[in-house]
Amino acid sequence: MFIGVINAAESFENLLWWMCRECYEIKILTFDERQKNSDSSKCVMDPAEVEFIAENKNVSIVPNFNFDRIYLISGDVGPFRAGLPVQVPIWMATNLRQRQKCRIIAPDWMETEKLEQVKEEESQSR
Repeated sequence: MFIGVINAAESFENLLWWMCRECYEIKILTFDERQKNSDSSKCVMDPAEVEFIAENKNVSIVPNFNFDRIYLISGDVGPFRAGLPVQVPIWMATNLRQRQKCRIIAPDWMETEKLEQVKEEESQSR
């Protein structure tokens, strides 16, 4: 389930943000905020670093093609069988989706109830 319909670029950015928020406790700062906050004990990352980390997170896809295992530096992916779910990095999933070669399965944390809960927690912490 998704909360709303948004354009492709916006949905990719939201997916990356939620993946990082789910996996890492990260505070994302603007460049000016980063210059002011030079305390090295805090985990501070700019948006490009967060995006890089999130793109390597695995998601499930359902391919519509058959292909053998792909050997990548980061690990093996596949084999791809039409109609059977497989775990791939998000960068590969988005590339295959753009070429209409797969359907991305939404992660559990993207369920409406969980997103509403996180939204409520964030609004209470302000």
